[in-house]
Amino acid sequence: MKRPSFLKSIYARTLFRVALAILIIFIILGTIYFALFLAAARSQETNYLRRNAEEISDIVSQGMNASRTAIERSEIPAYINLTASSTDALVWLVNTDGEIIYNTGIPVDSFVKLDEPKENRHYYCLPREAQNHSQTVYSQIARQSEIGQLLPQSHSWMVASAPLGSFTGAYAGEILLLRALTTETNTEFFQNNLVPISFLIAFFLALVVILILSRDITSPISLLASTADRVYKGDLSARVPIPLGGDTDINSEELLDPVQDEIKDDDLILLIRTFNMLIAKFEEQEKDRNDFMSSISHDLRSPITSIRGFVEGMLDGTIPEADIEHYLKIVQQESKRLQKLVNELFEMTTILRKDQITMGVFDINELLEDVLDSHETQLQEKNISVQLALASDERFFVIGSDEAIQRVLVNILANSIRFCPQDGVIRISSSLTQNNLYQLVIEDNGPGLSEDDINHVFDRFYKAEKARNSEGSGLGLYIARNIINAHGQAIEAGNSKLGGARFTFTLDTP
Repeated sequence: MKRPSFLKSIYARTLFRVALAILIIFIILGTIYFALFLAAARSQETNYLRRNAEEISDIVSQGMNASRTAIERSEIPAYINLTASSTDALVWLVNTDGEIIYNTGIPVDSFVKLDEPKENRHYYCLPREAQNHSQTVYSQIARQSEIGQLLPQSHSWMVASAPLGSFTGAYAGEILLLRALTTETNTEFFQNNLVPISFLIAFFLALVVILILSRDITSPISLLASTADRVYKGDLSARVPIPLGGDTDINSEELLDPVQDEIKDDDLILLIRTFNMLIAKFEEQEKDRNDFMSSISHDLRSPITSIRGFVEGMLDGTIPEADIEHYLKIVQQESKRLQKLVNELFEMTTILRKDQITMGVFDINELLEDVLDSHETQLQEKNISVQLALASDERFFVIGSDEAIQRVLVNILANSIRFCPQDGVIRISSSLTQNNLYQLVIEDNGPGLSEDDINHVFDRFYKAEKARNSEGSGLGLYIARNIINAHGQAIEAGNSKLGGARFTFTLDTP
């Protein structure tokens, strides 16, 4: 079944469903309360007519002759008229012969249903079946009695009957009060329909409140949907505006902290914050991807351009034959640089994955010795001295991937050698932390790191200002950080007391 267009909005659907539910509840409650109110009102009205019928019967009985055929006291008609006016009812005085000897009004339709006047009499008579020969006082809806057959059927009537006093116990006449149950004034209309009108007003007031409250709830959700659509279409700058009252200065760490007492926002605000944080991460990843493509294109283009230029120069004779060997060595260096970059890219996509790392127990001191031996040439070229202050001069076992940790040591050591001055110093120390973790520190006396460098040194393709023209790819420390993170450990950068950079990372111990 196709959904109506006006219900496609979550706001409209919420409002429609809640309003429908409240309307159904109000109809049920209104019907029950109206029935109870109507029953109570009818009961009150019947009792009122009953009392008035009894009072008139007592007084009229005293003002009639002994045979209850005629009125003797002149004030009786006036009293009857007053009662009729106060009760808004028609009053019929019926004598012992069934004649209506006095009335305050007879509906036109009732004349044809009354018995004709007796001989030499001019009073219409109440049919015998409609007379109160049971001698009981009653007040009820007219259709429940024989009197109802005599009254117009266009609307309902209420009738009250009280027998006249009888000396013999036989039927001596009666007083009838006939009241039409129709609304003749606005006041009576509101009185008779007070409950349904009240429920109707309450429903519309509730609808207004729901209208306001549901907009507060559904408006942010609609904004979420709209923003999600913009993000889907590629607009990563889109953000969901935080409703008034939300704290806009909460960072992602505070947002995700389950014990953060300062956050007073509700679930909807937290949802918006989380959604905005995810978009920000997507935007950052997209920026990183663009930076990656730009950096890798530049780093690949440079050696390829050099290799192509020198090879073409040798082929077309631009480079003299005597210089060919020199330029071949340059081509060889550029090829090695290109190979190193490709290897680092390969490592970045394979060794960084946790499922690609094979964990084991190995001797970190032996691994460190192998790495230093492999860099002996570079250390001797700059006459760099290496100072060791290890936790143990003998074997020391840690948990991890020896191949991956070797790459970490190579990348950090290569970085230290690159920035270490001639006749510089590199210090490597290790220790056990209070948590029984192995901690390794590599520091040098190079130029050190700026505050900005410390914040970004582990970013992909990041190069410090002093290293912009160096041969580094900007991937070494990025790979090192991800390898350590894949081991469930931490790596930090800072400045050493030696004056240069300081890199610290930890590993688990058996």
